[in-house]
Amino acid sequence: MEGHAADPETHRTMAALIDRLTARLGEAAVLRPLWRESWTPERAEGLAPYAAAPLTRAAQPPAAQARPILLFNPPEPIEAVAELPDGAPARFTWRRVARRVARASGPERLAPEWWRRPSARARPAAVRDYYRLEDEDGGRYWVFREGLYGAPDLENTDSTPSWWMHGLFS
Repeated sequence: MEGHAADPETHRTMAALIDRLTARLGEAAVLRPLWRESWTPERAEGLAPYAAAPLTRAAQPPAAQARPILLFNPPEPIEAVAELPDGAPARFTWRRVARRVARASGPERLAPEWWRRPSARARPAAVRDYYRLEDEDGGRYWVFREGLYGAPDLENTDSTPSWWMHGLFS
């Protein structure tokens, strides 16, 4: 099982539970996390039926690239104000609530996967700078700026970067 040590009793108990749930609910209802090789966070994780693959320890992203426990797909737009054009936001508004940033780290720059064709429903790919933010109330957020200031945008005439909420940390 993913995340379990070599305790045989725990392994047997979990396997029996998964078998029971699969028999009652169907194979498509009992899922496990699946990590994919991708730079884009929306594509890097997903779910797969337990029955579709052997129960082995799943490969996980490096700890240095820890991702939020809740990832929004698609990301939600936010309004952000940064002291420097390429800096972390000092404050942002998300879901009509203004928040002041107490701590920020980043950026972590993710370039688009140029070798993949974008899907019909996806926005055109652009460079993303991700920031881990903590507001004054202790809320922890994963936001990104899509696009770069002063860089020409081939898709639009408006090259102003946009800000997005991509996930929440615990």
